[in-house]
Amino acid sequence: MTMRHQQTSTMASYFAGLRPEDIPADVIAGTRLMLLDTLGCIVAARETEIGPICASLADGLGGGEMGNAYAWGRLANAMDFEEGTPSGSHFGCGAVGAALAIAREDHTTRDIVSSVAVGYEIGGRVADAIGSYFKTDGGKARAFADVWGVATPVVFAAAGAACAGLGHDAIQTEQAFGLAGSSTPVPIGAKWAGEVDLPNTKYCDAGWATLSGQFAARGAMAGSTGLRGIFDGSNGLFAMVAAQNANPDILTADLGERWRIRQVLYKKWPCCRWIHYPLTALTQLMDVHDFAVDEIESVVATVGFAATSKRFANPDPQGFTSFQFSIPHAVAMTLLKVPPGPAWLSSELAAQPAVRRLRERIAVTEHHRSWTFPDFRDTSPGAIRRMSSGIRVTVAGVEHVAEADFAYGDSYSELRWTEADIVAKFRSLVEQQAADRILDALWSLDRSGSAAALLDAFRNARGTSYAPETMLADDSRLAGRRSGIGSRVPA
Repeated sequence: MTMRHQQTSTMASYFAGLRPEDIPADVIAGTRLMLLDTLGCIVAARETEIGPICASLADGLGGGEMGNAYAWGRLANAMDFEEGTPSGSHFGCGAVGAALAIAREDHTTRDIVSSVAVGYEIGGRVADAIGSYFKTDGGKARAFADVWGVATPVVFAAAGAACAGLGHDAIQTEQAFGLAGSSTPVPIGAKWAGEVDLPNTKYCDAGWATLSGQFAARGAMAGSTGLRGIFDGSNGLFAMVAAQNANPDILTADLGERWRIRQVLYKKWPCCRWIHYPLTALTQLMDVHDFAVDEIESVVATVGFAATSKRFANPDPQGFTSFQFSIPHAVAMTLLKVPPGPAWLSSELAAQPAVRRLRERIAVTEHHRSWTFPDFRDTSPGAIRRMSSGIRVTVAGVEHVAEADFAYGDSYSELRWTEADIVAKFRSLVEQQAADRILDALWSLDRSGSAAALLDAFRNARGTSYAPETMLADDSRLAGRRSGIGSRVPA
């Protein structure tokens, strides 16, 4: 790409000139739902071991706007429970964390939602332009890229949301992009992918990525200048992050017509999205069979190659993040009917003998069909990825089998979530009175004082209570009725 394309200035001019009323109604509605889902993830994560860490680090940043941007960005991503996109990235944490942190009490809720919509679109365009973190052949994933990471879209989602919320003009927005690119974390994905005992900062510190984008917008407002044309040229951002499947033209393709929020995916469980596909097959099987967990002889989850590594197949995960990337742990939580949320990531619950015994009977193997991904050089909407996965549960010598190409919450399948699904998930994570207040404020887009009401309810919200030591007290979670419907006896 040559400088004449001027991708950076085109992006900055378009989004700086975008007024809230220019954003399509369905995009506003979709963004409000994504915001609601993210608020639930943040509130629930306060009840995990990451909650006190974020509070301490936010205090170290002086609290206020910058402390909130860090804490809310990291908490949104902490449980791996937030939204995603067909590209495999999830960057809503940056857009939401930044938009909430810079929101003023005299704003309306629509102002916040509009800022999130802008940040989400910018983050999505950057993610799609970076391209897949896989080496692919005919759309089928074959291996991880040699260098990859997921922090950069979070940084730009945060910068975009903050620029919109602060009312930056085109020059300030371009400067903010330059500052954001200069402080984007290095891509650690390839190193991360080989680890088994995972750090609780995950594949990036989403709080720091959010803060980087937020600070870039504030810096541009204060007069700091950054690299002009950060996206442009052969030595621009995509070379800086070693993007191996980059397509910079995606940055400005179909501006105003294609919105990434229309493709957002939602998560039913607090774990890596790749695990959701065998879990979807498992829950569909559980709708037919009420398995007696103590009588399960073995479980085999079949997944794409990327989810067969040691961290995904680990039957004895240790620590908060390792639980999110262990298929045996996620399958055990599902079979034991533990409500999706902080309990899934509790060390106390994970250490229970019933959980440990069940995990030891769960194996992971590669599925016979490769995962397929959308071509990131194709900017048309409706990108579909098929993550062919399966589950085999053996009880008393009888093998129960199910497969799934899609997961609950996939926007491009019959399993897409409705508004009712998203609200139900939110209510399952947030204490009732606070949930009511947040919903009331968020559904009052243009009401005077709605932003103040939303921020107050959110800041003071607590998650629904749970006691890890009692989660398995109900014997019905270990015993059930047998059924042979849809089963297959191995030859």
